[in-house]
Amino acid sequence: MVVRRAVAEVLARRRSQGRQEQVAKLLGVSSRTLRGWRVQAARGRLGRPRREADLQQVVEIEAEWERQGKTSGAMSVQKGLNGMVSLRQAREIVAERKRAERRERRQRLESQRVHVEVAAPQVLWSVDGTQLGRVEGEVLEGQVVRDVCSKKVVGLSVGPPAGGEDVVALLEEARQEALALPLVLSSDHGGAYRSRVLAEYLKRGQVVHLWTEGHVPQQNAWAERCVRELKEESGLDGSLELGEVTAAWTQLRAAAERLNRARLRRSLGWRTAAVACQAPSPAYDEVVRARFYAAACTAVRQAVAGVQGVRARRRAARWAILNTLQNFEYINITRGGQPIPHVKAEAIS
Repeated sequence: MVVRRAVAEVLARRRSQGRQEQVAKLLGVSSRTLRGWRVQAARGRLGRPRREADLQQVVEIEAEWERQGKTSGAMSVQKGLNGMVSLRQAREIVAERKRAERRERRQRLESQRVHVEVAAPQVLWSVDGTQLGRVEGEVLEGQVVRDVCSKKVVGLSVGPPAGGEDVVALLEEARQEALALPLVLSSDHGGAYRSRVLAEYLKRGQVVHLWTEGHVPQQNAWAERCVRELKEESGLDGSLELGEVTAAWTQLRAAAERLNRARLRRSLGWRTAAVACQAPSPAYDEVVRARFYAAACTAVRQAVAGVQGVRARRRAARWAILNTLQNFEYINITRGGQPIPHVKAEAIS
């Protein structure tokens, strides 16, 4: 606006057509536009005055938006009102209502969100697989194991879709590096995680298998977030035709190293995952492991006794394990930021 007023004053002093054309060329506008600015400046205003929606128009816009549905847009609302309001007015009111709806939804979810905080490394690991791309038309899959407490990627593999033997090999490699298996392994119901060979391996190692309820990826969000970070860092989004397996492995491994050793995380007090997971020995001994394993297995048997339905049994077993972890003071469970002493079967994030 200041520039327009200055231009108008210059034109008022220098009415030469040649001068107007030179200024218009410099500003990238027409001489007619400059003359219009001069007239508007003389009247004490520049630009078209805004028409603010009055209270009645606001009520009509909001009512029409709710009538058409909360996913409707400003143009649909304006057409529904037969042009009685401007498109700009409809956009402003609809945008504000949508922002308010999102705020309310975030607050509602936050107040009900159940959060699990793990007290020590090597207590809970989370595993998940993802498609990285294709090599000569064949699917290339990555398997990721993450320590939930430290956020460290403790296991990583690349190859064809994994089976139970592949997951066991990955866990064994992670065990040798970490010097111990976790107390609990979290996973979804993928075929590799339902294999007998994995079940026997976990039983020998006295590792409790924490399943999701099925089709609820938020319950294994620890690994899901890790997979997303690795794919974004490596550029392997699953849709690309890759040259060779070794190249994909190199990219994924480099991404894991950056996340482990360079990424500062607020949840870790602005430390890296590698620093947070420096303790060479687990926070428990084999006697405690045996006690925890026996307690968790007993809790699961008691929780599922008499429960009907696959999903209900899964939910009961899941929360029996989480409650056992909390009883041993390995995790802290909160809802909406407030501690709760004993949780029931409900959503977890």
